[in-house]
Amino acid sequence: MPRRVKPKSQKKGWRWYASMGLNGLVALSMVLGTVFLFTGAPRPTPATIVPPTVDVNSAALTPLPSAPTSVPAVPTPLPTPTP
Repeated sequence: MPRRVKPKSQKKGWRWYASMGLNGLVALSMVLGTVFLFTGAPRPTPATIVPPTVDVNSAALTPLPSAPTSVPAVPTPLPTPTP
């Protein structure tokens, strides 16, 4: 009967570790995609809008600003003295 030879132990190189890492990332993305598909992504809380408060007594006493007067676009020439 022939003698059995032990197989040589093979070292795991950087390619094996890189492929295992990438396989792990793919599996993790599949799990997270499935979870978010059925539960939905978390929604941000809506902002609360607080209306400004106005003091009624002081608002009644404040005068409104007057409208600006119109200014001619082209200035009128000054009269020239006659000799």
